[in-house]
Amino acid sequence: MSASIVISLEGQSARIVYGAAVSGVVTVKDALVIPVEKLEDFLSRERASEFTIVNHFSDPFQDVISVPAVKKRLLRKIIEIEVRKKSGFRDFSFIHTVIGTRATDQGKRTDVFVFAVKNDESRAIIERFASRNKTVKALYPDVFVLSRAMALKDEDVLCVSASGNKKVFSLVKDGTLQFTREVLSSSPELNSFDIQNLDMTVNYCRQSLRVMPSLVMFAGRLGQDDSAAAVRGMHTACFRPAIASIMAREALADFSAPVLALGPGAAFDISPAPYRADKLKTRLLKYSSITFAAMAAFLAVMSYSALRDAGAAKQGLQASLATLPDIDAVVSSHEARKTEFERYVPFIDTINRAAAAPDPAVVMAALSRLDTERITFSLINITPSDGALRLRLEGSVRSNSYASTQSYFEKFADSFKKINSAQIVEQRLMIKDRNFLLEVDCR
Repeated sequence: MSASIVISLEGQSARIVYGAAVSGVVTVKDALVIPVEKLEDFLSRERASEFTIVNHFSDPFQDVISVPAVKKRLLRKIIEIEVRKKSGFRDFSFIHTVIGTRATDQGKRTDVFVFAVKNDESRAIIERFASRNKTVKALYPDVFVLSRAMALKDEDVLCVSASGNKKVFSLVKDGTLQFTREVLSSSPELNSFDIQNLDMTVNYCRQSLRVMPSLVMFAGRLGQDDSAAAVRGMHTACFRPAIASIMAREALADFSAPVLALGPGAAFDISPAPYRADKLKTRLLKYSSITFAAMAAFLAVMSYSALRDAGAAKQGLQASLATLPDIDAVVSSHEARKTEFERYVPFIDTINRAAAAPDPAVVMAALSRLDTERITFSLINITPSDGALRLRLEGSVRSNSYASTQSYFEKFADSFKKINSAQIVEQRLMIKDRNFLLEVDCR
C-alpha cells in the first residue's frame, strides 16, 4: 500500500503526515512539523511528486446566502453571481452546501452556506509546489476537512478547533457544513474569552439559523486537554480519530486536519477550475501513455509469437511438399489428357441430344389420334431440334365456306392439346386458298 503525503499549512508551521486510508481505516506511518519557510527544502528532498494540501485560508468569504429555488444545474451559477456581488471577489473558487428550502413572500428560496477564496491565494500555494516540480493533487480548506468527521447521525454538532492564533467554530447539520466563524484568541488553549465566543456562536445558530447544537465537539489539540470540562450547560465531547499508527496517539493530537485529509474528499477541492482541468488532462495523458505502452508490448509479444508460428508452419509445408510428386509433370499430364478428351466432345454431345429426343414412331402414333376431319396433308416433316422433334405439317382444308374452313382448322389445331408433350410453335391459315401451316415441338 503506497503512502500519501498530506501537508497542512497552518500559519507559521506546516504539519506533514505520511499515511493512507483503505476501507475507512486510516493508517499513519509518520508525522512531522516544520516551519513554513523550510517547506521548499523539504520538497527538494522528498521523492514523492504529488501532495494533498490542507490550508487555513487567510481571507475567505463565508456566509449563508438565500437564492431562488432553481434546478441543481442552475444553482451553482446563481451562487457564483451572489458571491461576486456580496464579496467583491472577481477571480475566485467556492464550495457550497445546501441548508434547505423554505417558502417566503417572494416564493421558494434555498439557503446555502458558501465558502469562497481568491484564486490568487490558491495559485500561490500551487506555484510554490510547482517550482519544485511537485503537483498539488487536491487543495482542501481545513474547516471542511474537520467538519466532515463531525457528521453524526441525529446530532447537530458545533465543532471547535484551533488554527494558529484563531479559534474556529463550525456548525455541522445532517452531515453538511452550514456555518463557520473565526475569532482571534490569546492562547492555544481554550480560555474564558473563547468560551464567551462559543456562547455567542450557539446563540447565533439558535436565533439566526434556527438550529440548536446538541453537541459541542473539540478537535485537534483542544480535544486532548480539559477543554470539554471548561464548558458548562452543553453536551461536549472530544474528537479523537481512530488511527492505526506506530506513533503515540497524543503525538498526533495536532495532526487532525492532515490525518482526516487522507480519506476521500474530492468534493472539497477548492483549487482553481482551470488547474483542475489541466490536471485531469495530464492524468488522462499519463494513463493513455501507459495504456499505449502496454498495448505496444502486447502487440510485440503477439507479433513475435505469430512470426515464430509462421516459421514453423513454413517449415512443415516445405517438408510436406518434399514428399509430393513432381507437380509440373502432373499438370502436363492432366493438360494432355484434357486435350485428347476434347476431341470427342462434339460426338458425345450429338449422341446425348439424340438420346434425349423422343422416338419418331411415337410422334407418328400420336398423329393418328388427331381430329383430321376435312384435313388433307401435303407435307409431314420431322426434324430434331434442341432435345425435341420439330413436326412441320402443311396441307389444306376441304370446305365450301370461309367459316367452315376456319372451324375445321381450329378443331385440328386444338386436338394437339390432347398430346401432353406437344407444343404448337407456329400456326397459319391462308383463308382464301384454304391452305395451312402448323409447326409443333414434341418432347
